Amino acid sequence: MYKSAAILFIVCFACYLLFTRQPDYFDSEFTPGKVVLLDTADRHKKFVEYPVGKEKFIVAIDGWGASQVSNGEKVQVIYNPSTPSEGSMYSFFAYWLKLSELLISATIFILLFVGAIFITGENQPEEEEKPGYNKKRKYKE
Repeated sequence: MYKSAAILFIVCFACYLLFTRQPDYFDSEFTPGKVVLLDTADRHKKFVEYPVGKEKFIVAIDGWGASQVSNGEKVQVIYNPSTPSEGSMYSFFAYWLKLSELLISATIFILLFVGAIFITGENQPEEEEKPGYNKKRKYKE
């Protein structure tokens, strides 16, 4: 049963990733962009600047993606063509996988796995055989 729980988790997590990304992977377009470092109120923050037509848009890089790039680096950007200001740097850790989602999903996986072990009873100690009459089976299993 724990193998079924693992397969169920992987399938559900893959579907979650595929259908919850913003901008939507299936309706979006790609364009080259450039990483820029801008001063914000609290500190330097990395942004990606990308052109769509004659306009240029700037979007913040969040999470692990910001640590993977340096100022001036060229990156791929995914954006929504109907509202080009909705964009994101297209990399595995900036677009597909976010740290908070990974931690929550790992916790859910552990809970499913522990639940499967308790339901199947594989954590129970084996019972000792009682002395006395032991009936033999007619057929081997």
